[in-house]
Amino acid sequence: MSVVTVAEVKALGRITHSAQDVLLQDLIDSAESFVEAYCDLGLTSIESSENLDGGGYYLYPSRKPLTAISTIFEEGVELEAEDYAFENFGIYQTTEVPWTAGKQLFAVTYTAGYAEAPAGLKLAIRQMVLRAYMNFEAKKSSSESDRDTSWQSLWEGNDITALLEQYSLKSLLD
Repeated sequence: MSVVTVAEVKALGRITHSAQDVLLQDLIDSAESFVEAYCDLGLTSIESSENLDGGGYYLYPSRKPLTAISTIFEEGVELEAEDYAFENFGIYQTTEVPWTAGKQLFAVTYTAGYAEAPAGLKLAIRQMVLRAYMNFEAKKSSSESDRDTSWQSLWEGNDITALLEQYSLKSLLD
């Protein structure tokens, strides 16, 4: 499910025709996937279950930001909810000791991603889509190899970078 609509992109870009709506939706889908990978987060909320390795101070589920932990089992034994807490990116024990070491020792069911994507991320996606669309339109008559369709080249070093960096869990952990 898209967090940005074709109508929102068209309004921002003052696009009044519907001839390229399918292209715009494809660009939205691609930009949203890029943003999820770049920022290491989920744009939509989803419940997930996975087995995680122990041995450190945090368990790191693959989807982020974490919004709820339903259950944690260690070797089949459910842990008490008051024994752990979480931040956007990981789960820690409230006793401030490392998790027991072991491969896929912890079965975790959790909810991650945004119930409503932040306005800044949605704006960044809309701007990325518009830049890609305008790049495509400007180079429509050029050869396929001349077109620059790399997402990063369309936004790196400008206002979109600043928007994305606010939400990038990678930058928060560095």
